[in-house]
Amino acid sequence: MEARLREQLRSVTSAPLAVGSAGTRARAGEGMASETLGLLTERGVPVAGEFQARQLTTAIVADSDLLLTASREQRAQVLEISPLALRRAFTLREFAALLCGVRLAPESIASGEWLALATAYALSRRTANAQLVNSPSADIDDPYGRGEEAFERMASEVDASIALILENLVSAAK
Repeated sequence: MEARLREQLRSVTSAPLAVGSAGTRARAGEGMASETLGLLTERGVPVAGEFQARQLTTAIVADSDLLLTASREQRAQVLEISPLALRRAFTLREFAALLCGVRLAPESIASGEWLALATAYALSRRTANAQLVNSPSADIDDPYGRGEEAFERMASEVDASIALILENLVSAAK
């Protein structure tokens, strides 16, 4: 998710942006799953440097402006680490759906202000969309150890969610 999100965001903004990754059950220090690496390569996503898994920590949560997880379970684990993260922790699919209809000034995309504005917009819609927030449809299943098909499904779901986020940001700036 990290590499794909970073690559896609760079296509719509030149504002400085740090995209990182940490796991709630990470095998710290291990490399990327070969299936994931293959899918990223197929999609033309540059995987710079050597990826090393790292465990989600209090410091990572505190330093993050937005926390996107694959599942509601992972979002709950983020909130166990820091309940204050509630206002900026979403599943990827939840965040994408909540951004539908967002309106942002074009200069906010260029300046990097879009992240705070989009996060505030998604948060403002969360209560009214409890069925989405609490639904299994907000989750992307972890493909680890489940074979190539599961990795393909995960990649398609991640791509669709990122595309929806970008579609809303770009149309919001027109």
